[in-house]
Amino acid sequence: MLDLSVRAADDKGMGVCPECHGPVEKIDPWFGATRIECRRCGEVYHEY
Repeated sequence: MLDLSVRAADDKGMGVCPECHGPVEKIDPWFGATRIECRRCGEVYHEY
């Protein structure tokens, strides 16, 4: 189950990382998998 911050990031918003309190955003690269990760610590919360 995804927490509220990850769901907010998935909906083109921004969440807060529970580990470092950095911004959690949806990263959609040209090649590779789309992922939701923390911009500060690099923790990946969801990949699809």
